[in-house]
Amino acid sequence: MIGALLAAGLALGSEGGAELGGLEDRFERLPQDYASAVALGDAALQAGDADRALMAWERAVALSKGNFESRRGEVLALTLAGRHRAATEAGDALTADFPDRPEAWAVRAWAWRWQPWLPQRSAHVALRSYAEAMARGGAGDTGCGVGWCRWALGDHWGAHRAFSDTAAPCAADGLRATPQAVSGWGAAFGGGAVYADHPWRTAGSLAGLQVGGAWSTRVAADATVRRVGAQGTAIDPTAVPAPGELPATADVSAQQAEVWLRVHTRSRHVGGSGLVASVDSTGDEVGWARIFGGRAWAHLGPVTLALTGAAARHEDGDHGQAGVDLHLPLTPWLAVLGGGQGTHFAPTASDAAPVGGGMGWGAVRVAGPEGRLSAQLGARLGTEVRPVRIDLPAVWNLDEALRQSADVRVAWRIDDRFTLWSGAERIRLAPPSGSTAPPAPESTATTGHLGLRVDLGPRALEDR
Repeated sequence: MIGALLAAGLALGSEGGAELGGLEDRFERLPQDYASAVALGDAALQAGDADRALMAWERAVALSKGNFESRRGEVLALTLAGRHRAATEAGDALTADFPDRPEAWAVRAWAWRWQPWLPQRSAHVALRSYAEAMARGGAGDTGCGVGWCRWALGDHWGAHRAFSDTAAPCAADGLRATPQAVSGWGAAFGGGAVYADHPWRTAGSLAGLQVGGAWSTRVAADATVRRVGAQGTAIDPTAVPAPGELPATADVSAQQAEVWLRVHTRSRHVGGSGLVASVDSTGDEVGWARIFGGRAWAHLGPVTLALTGAAARHEDGDHGQAGVDLHLPLTPWLAVLGGGQGTHFAPTASDAAPVGGGMGWGAVRVAGPEGRLSAQLGARLGTEVRPVRIDLPAVWNLDEALRQSADVRVAWRIDDRFTLWSGAERIRLAPPSGSTAPPAPESTATTGHLGLRVDLGPRALEDR
């Protein structure tokens, strides 16, 4: 995939295989002719023929004893051939030897831009190198390079500005990939849960709707409504069993209605989001919660580092949590995520002690070559007390603390308008607080959900 994109980026309209064949014949007949090596090298780059390009430019370097033209061509050929480490090292050396040449900084940026390992770091290095090229008088395709680097970092708004500022023909593709207009989306989702060994819950349900809008990647907002239900049986406290008979049971149910409002904003390398939520429980479990939270993040070299926090007022106490998380792309298609957070709940009742916990988590995310299919597998280890999920509109407003869990998520972008996603999680729940002898056992909850998102209006292209 990367090789094909590189070939497309280098192609400038060559005559094709026939011309290459003639140039290669001349190259073989005149092994000491520098002009023949350069001609074949240029034509092979334009045709996307990595082997011929590298062979020709390596000879040109040897014949010229390393002049600027031949070393520049060698960097391009090494990149096209997939020898990315050698290409970036050659690009670094080129700028060290020719620091005032904008073309040196531009070709170094090109080599770093296609470095497949730690792509976020590579995009940062390439972006700085393109900026150096422009500061030294570079123009044209250099502006497109700035745009594509910003696009790779998720800043479509900044990318669009870069494409708009250059008159080079390459800007047309960039402007199509980064539309600047108000877009919107809607999503519907639902799911269920099964409990094991719980004092009264046996099953649960989930349904929700979300609507949102964005102006490029600059500002976005969404609103989500969810309804969570739980059903089961419990010992009837009003019934007195006869001697020798088991205690009578009664059906129990509870419903939780949630409303979430979130806003998101970003600039070139930093961003953040904030949320407010209202949660109300009715039925056999009555309660409420009012929640405020946020997340701030920054690109730091190869990783994105974020700080998260939330505060909530419940009918029976106050809750707070703080955490840190990171996102490390290893390749364009593979990333690892992780972090930790602490939670603390202070009951209103004077005879109840505060409860706290700490949780660490990690996940691996894999995407298909065009980003249309992605999957994530994660796990959490520790204890959480009534945690709020900052990245998802969800709160566990339960009496039980959450312990270890494992989850899987899958998303399929069917086309530019429809995305189907699904997920499942298995969670260990601690015994309910305040349980009396004999102590209640640990229980488990296995949840699953399925959703469909529909995008309206312009959508930035995820592949090119």
